[in-house]
Amino acid sequence: DVSEASSEDSSSDSIAGGGGGGGAVSSAELIEALQLPPPTRRAAEIGAASTISEAVLTVAGALSDEACGKLCDAVDRRQRARPDTVDGQPDHQLNLHRRELEELIGADAVAALYRLPAEFVGKRSSKVFTVPAEAEIFVRRYAVDERPWNPFHTDSAAITVNVALVDDSSFEGGRLLVCCDSEVHELKRGRGEATVHASTLLHAVASLRSGVRYSLIMFFGRPEDDEALLSGPEAREAEATALRQLIASDEFFGRCGIVLGTD
Repeated sequence: DVSEASSEDSSSDSIAGGGGGGGAVSSAELIEALQLPPPTRRAAEIGAASTISEAVLTVAGALSDEACGKLCDAVDRRQRARPDTVDGQPDHQLNLHRRELEELIGADAVAALYRLPAEFVGKRSSKVFTVPAEAEIFVRRYAVDERPWNPFHTDSAAITVNVALVDDSSFEGGRLLVCCDSEVHELKRGRGEATVHASTLLHAVASLRSGVRYSLIMFFGRPEDDEALLSGPEAREAEATALRQLIASDEFFGRCGIVLGTD
């Protein structure tokens, strides 16, 4: 059985900002600096407005030490380096089908992972998330001289299940960074711990300074499928705020006049 640790009790720290002020990094400042495409920015703003307990489900012991070891060995032996969809850098990962994952860690362990998206949505919405029969599955390896980090991004999936295959104490740097509660938080994870989140969560992997970091990633559905997660009060407030800002912007209406050819 997997044991669940609530996100409120999981180990996380706010990331301090620069300039010696000691304040946390503001999610609004980060999102502005990244200059994200409008759809990604909208999603990131929704995620940033969520509390950490709303944004992330943490499940300790989602995979056993034995299963984690088998996946680490598999990616060490069979990894390929193809351009990543986030930044175009070599991804150093092993892509798997469900059947292949079952052969490595067992059908029961895989079935438990496939139940996590519905559990995540069920605790945050009255709507039901139908888990696809197939997910996009890959095991990723991070190393200082291969792929030392992953920049801030949102995933191309409705729900992501991200399992740490080694304890964070086994490497330096390389922490999972998430943008929620209006700040950037650093999550500290144990081996076999799953982090479940929606496509609205802006996240990154900090630069690895030493050691090797391994993770199992499972993408379920497409971003447009997570309407159940985007229709809550935080989403409506984010959209209302954006609309108010547009209405109050003389520059916006000026641009509209130029495009439409009106005075």
